[in-house]
Amino acid sequence: MERRATCQEDSEERRREQVQNTAEHAIRRTIPEYRFPERIRYMERRATRREDSEERRREQDSEEHAREQKRNTEEHRQRRRNPEERQREREMDANNRRATRSNPIARSQEQRMNTSQRRETRQQRRIREEQIRQMAEDRLINFRMDPQNRLDASQRQSQRNMDARAALSEDELEQERELQRHRIRRGIFITGT
Repeated sequence: MERRATCQEDSEERRREQVQNTAEHAIRRTIPEYRFPERIRYMERRATRREDSEERRREQDSEEHAREQKRNTEEHRQRRRNPEERQREREMDANNRRATRSNPIARSQEQRMNTSQRRETRQQRRIREEQIRQMAEDRLINFRMDPQNRLDASQRQSQRNMDARAALSEDELEQERELQRHRIRRGIFITGT
């Protein structure tokens, strides 16, 4: 009997507390400082949309939808430029991170996800680098195997040599010829012995 009485008192106390919390919550929702401005704008827009059927029809129009997206993007950009809004957003992010860190299950899930993403990106990077290396080697082999490319490369080298010789002065040209003769004589001498 006594237990039932305490249970009833507890349940009545709980009900009173719930009613009080609900009342406080309702009061808080009417005070703008307790609500996020984005949420207020969103709820007001939704309420007016429900009331206005023409707005609903316009919402279905894709051009209007695109314009609204553009407006929302611009609003978001302006909010991001506002230091107070950015500070509030940073605080919310920090609170969310803190909540995740303090929850062991969420923390381990996040760590697992981050590790797998890092592993995947490392693996993808290695695969991509290997593919690029292989493609470069294949191109080089194909390029060198083509007789026309070899001929072109040889002609380009000859042209570079001729251009370099043309840039030399008369004295330098004479020295170059002397060196060439000396190389030829040494080559003959070496092969002759």
